[in-house]
Order: sequence, then structure tokens, then C-alpha cells
Amino acid sequence: MFFMVNRITYIDALKGLAIILVVWGHIAEKSMGIENMPFNWMYGSFHMPLFIFLSGLFAYKGMDRTTWKYIWIFLQKKAVRILLPFIVVGGFYSILVEHSFTAVLTGEFGGYWFLPALFYCMVFGLFQRCLAVRWGGKTKELIFFILVWGIASLVWKAKLPVPYWLSALKMFPYFMAGHYFAQYRLLSNGCLKKQWVQTAAILLYILAMAVSIKTNIHFVNLTGIFAIVILLNLFATHSEVLPKWLSVVGKYSLEIYVLHWFFLPRMKDWGKYLLSQASFNENLILTAMVCSIVSVFIIAFCMIVAKVVKQSSILDYLCFGVKKKNN
Repeated sequence: MFFMVNRITYIDALKGLAIILVVWGHIAEKSMGIENMPFNWMYGSFHMPLFIFLSGLFAYKGMDRTTWKYIWIFLQKKAVRILLPFIVVGGFYSILVEHSFTAVLTGEFGGYWFLPALFYCMVFGLFQRCLAVRWGGKTKELIFFILVWGIASLVWKAKLPVPYWLSALKMFPYFMAGHYFAQYRLLSNGCLKKQWVQTAAILLYILAMAVSIKTNIHFVNLTGIFAIVILLNLFATHSEVLPKWLSVVGKYSLEIYVLHWFFLPRMKDWGKYLLSQASFNENLILTAMVCSIVSVFIIAFCMIVAKVVKQSSILDYLCFGVKKKNN
């Protein structure tokens, strides 16, 4: 029962870690204009893959039935939960910043790319599931998986003129990894608890990161999977000592992701100052501290705003896709 004890708690904590890293990274890159910090290599290798993985993990329960009626209901619910905030909040932000509603839809402003990318991962994942269940084709399922991943990766590499969130389907392997973790109960059968699995994941992650830094060839898909295995094991084995606030942040991960763009401060001067210093590496700790402090305030403010918005069932529905049940 290794992974089932406090399952929700430590998975929420993982979501909390992921959203903290997202906000932290956006402060460094968008607010301060620092895009080549060594930290970027590390957190960038797993923070969004972790989000996608956990989404696939939770989505499995809704994808285990493949009747057409159930598929339609499932996609309707996910469209409301994911695409409605993308259109309403993302569109509003796009109008404020880009002075164009279409910017968020075409990918000219890519800040909200994650939401439609996640929805399309669910659509393709559901279709892949149908291939395996309804048409009995493990081979067909594998071919479809490779095609989606391959085409999305080629579009990304070739920088073809398609919406950013469509090329972001290169994240599809992480979604299906979460799906298969749930399907084959890899979180509860003790498989990841084995020492050789954890040791191999750590060594392979270090190797992949070292090669990436040395050659500038990014093994994003590999480093992401290895990092996820490491974090799952780490959080599960130490679930009793995880801070409760991390799980609370995780429960508000979607709300924080949707809202935090509005509160990113302008800190370009700070970034320019650091980039102009010969001893830039010596300022990494200071930069990390600043990003961390600002992240705390932004996340806390987003949670407060989310609580206020949720007082209105209409705004909660439009902004976060949450439809409250009638009493």
C-alpha cells in the first residue's frame, strides 16, 4: 500500500511544487528577462511534464469507459473545465496585453498554451484508448501514439506556422505515461519503490542533463520521465513530512496558473543589472531568492483572488470551469 497511503495529499503536493516552479520560472524569464539561468535547465526539464503527467494520472478514471455517450459527456466536462478558462481569462488577458482577442487563440501570446494542449492530449489519449479497447489494437494504439508525438515534435522543431499550443502536443507522452501509471497501478504495486528503479532514474537523469548541458541537445522527454519517477518516489515515501501548505497550493494549481499572468511584476532593470555583471554566476543565489520571494506573494495573491472569484458561482464557472452542484 506504499503509494496509496496519503495518495491525494502527496500528489496535490506535487502539483503545488509544479505550479510554484511555473510561477518562479515566469518571474525569471518574463519579468526579469533572464532566460539562460542554470536553474532553467533543471526545473524546465520536468515542471510542465509533471503537470501533464499528473493530468493523465487523474484523467484515467474518466477514460476507462469508451461508449460514445460517455466519451461525449467526458469531453464536454473537460472542455468546460479547461477550455472555458482559456477562452475567457486568456482572452481577457490577451486583450489587455496584446489588444487582440485572437492573439491567445493563434498562439501569438503563448502564456495560456498549456490549457488547450492539455485538452488535446485528453482528446488524443481518449482516441488512443478507443483503439485499444473498442477495436482491439495494441499495435494500432502504439502507431497512433508515435504518430501524434512524432508529428507534434516535427512541427515544433520546424517552427511551422501553427498555434503554439498545437505543437505543444509533444507533451503527449507525459500524459499517456500518467495514464499508464494509473492503468497498470504502478503507484500502488510497489514497483517504483524498488531501489534499482530509483537508482537508475537518478543516474539516468544526471546523465541526460549532463549531456544536454554539454552538447546543447535537449533530452526533454527522457529527463522529464526520469525526474517524475524520482519525485513520485520522494514525495510518496516522505508524505507524512510534506508541508500542508504545499498540498493547498496544489489544489489551487489551475486557478494560480490562470491568474498569475496578471500579477507578474516588471523587473527588467533587475535582470539587466544581473546580466551585465561579470560575476553573474555569483548572483544566482540572490536571483533565486528574489524569484522565490516574489513567487510567494504572487501565489498567495492568486489564491486570495481565486477565493473571492469563487464566491460567485457564475464567475467560478467562467474563470475556472467549476460548475457547482445545486443543493
